[in-house]
Amino acid sequence: ARQLKELSQGGALKAEERTYLTKSGTRVPVLTGGTMFEGSRDEGVAFVIDLTERKRAEQALRERDHEWRLILDTIPGPVAVLSQVGDLEAINHDLMTFCGQTAETMKHWATNGTVHPDDMPHIGPIFAEAIATGRPIDNEARIRRFDGVYRRVQVRGLPLRDSFGRILRWYVLLADIEDRKRAED
Repeated sequence: ARQLKELSQGGALKAEERTYLTKSGTRVPVLTGGTMFEGSRDEGVAFVIDLTERKRAEQALRERDHEWRLILDTIPGPVAVLSQVGDLEAINHDLMTFCGQTAETMKHWATNGTVHPDDMPHIGPIFAEAIATGRPIDNEARIRRFDGVYRRVQVRGLPLRDSFGRILRWYVLLADIEDRKRAED
């Protein structure tokens, strides 16, 4: 009734999601909407689109994202996931804890002091070359810990490639080697 009133008054019914109950008692998510033909008060067009498959796909995506997050957080060590061009996509809980930064703050690792300023002239070109060539990253850098102390870490990054060899993303593992380095010195 409300929808018919809206159609007769405004000539259009804004599309909205709702749930319909079928004859069998099953609830079906749908998108409904409509509009009146120009110059007509009793003729128009309406639509009802079944959203069941879209809702299933959205739920599957949420579950896959949740599983991916759990896997990332169960890796015993700081891990970052980068896009094919090197932009930070995700970090695990260990990296957040080690650096004392959120994922959003870590997106600016190259300019916010996460990497020691004296190391950036060395790290920047190595990182850029790896992204450009797809060669794995394996180097050392000083990374600022949550308490402001810079610790030497080994940075290892490997590209994940598709079946055509194109890089999809990078997985980077950091290992705190400060104590080992001090013992070697």
